[in-house]
Amino acid sequence: SKVGMFFLYTVVLFAWVAATIFDDEEGKDQFGEPIGQGFESFSASLYTCFTTLNTATLPDSMVPSYDSSRSYLLLWMPFIFVGAVLLKQVILAGVYNDYSKHTKNFLEEGRRLRKSGVDGAFALLK
Repeated sequence: SKVGMFFLYTVVLFAWVAATIFDDEEGKDQFGEPIGQGFESFSASLYTCFTTLNTATLPDSMVPSYDSSRSYLLLWMPFIFVGAVLLKQVILAGVYNDYSKHTKNFLEEGRRLRKSGVDGAFALLK
């Protein structure tokens, strides 16, 4: 739950910063797309940042702004590092830990049921 809240706070923080920066950006990239596409408002920026961290759309969001000015790397590198590198590893570790606990409990319950079944069968044979 703490990891989920940190993930949410990270997305909200970077969405706010990106919406603030790219809202005033008027330029277009080499393909004629607006540099701030996906960051026109705070809600659009939230959606773009969330999908950027959860899917493979990071280059689609990052490249137009990075192509127009290399200084936007100061926004994207912490976002990539915190979101894609740190958070995904922590979330993966949490999921694996929960899966391991569930599997261990499932196997222990299966062994207990098997033992009680075998004991019951031998009791009937006596």
